[in-house]
Amino acid sequence: MRRVHRVADQIVGHLNDWNDMNDDLWKDLTAIFRESLDNDSLTLTETTTAKDVEGWDSITHVLIVVAVEKKFRVKFTAGEIQQLQNVGELAALIRSKRT
Repeated sequence: MRRVHRVADQIVGHLNDWNDMNDDLWKDLTAIFRESLDNDSLTLTETTTAKDVEGWDSITHVLIVVAVEKKFRVKFTAGEIQQLQNVGELAALIRSKRT
């Protein structure tokens, strides 16, 4: 029974680590978007798209992608970037490249 509790504790620990990473990821993404769009009150959700945000044009999009690649130390292919539909998919792509 102790072994079951130990394994359960490990699982909870991993989930907490993932939640911490997720929270940090969203904080960092929000900071990047706010800086790139010069909008300190911008709130991102998983469903946020360029159509939802004033000033998010093609030039700003490139700035966001470059800032994300630098901050998270990842590289995206042109195909990956073109397939992104919203900020949630960007966050998922970052997570997949960091694990």
